Amino acid sequence: MINSLIINDVMDRGIPNLERIPIRVAHDYHLQHVWLGLGLKQASNDMLPINDNSLWLGAGWVKAGDWIFVYTGKGEPKRNQLPNQENSIYTIHWNRPEVIFSSAELFPYLLEGSASFPASFYEDQLANALAQYGKGNTF
Repeated sequence: MINSLIINDVMDRGIPNLERIPIRVAHDYHLQHVWLGLGLKQASNDMLPINDNSLWLGAGWVKAGDWIFVYTGKGEPKRNQLPNQENSIYTIHWNRPEVIFSSAELFPYLLEGSASFPASFYEDQLANALAQYGKGNTF
């Protein structure tokens, strides 16, 4: 459930190498199906997603009390232990050549969902199943 991750407001908007999105982990959570997106705030307080502006957060587990900092600039992912705590700070980089949040109308959002693949993605599994069926096995 996405409410396990609490997205905070952008910090250091428009400042190269400092602009970041802090995300607090409220409950243990697997990030496999979570994406960070960029959207434009509408007058109705709705969010209009901006095409081709999302970042997959990865497939690891995070624990309650951890933090994820997504820097919009370039860098390498890191994990640091919080002093005198069991929790960690995960640093992820969007690797954009420029700052993203130069406009006050741009906001990050979290999106959770699963993927749907075309049939060709499963061709090996289908061929395997058909081969087994041909040997007298049943489904």
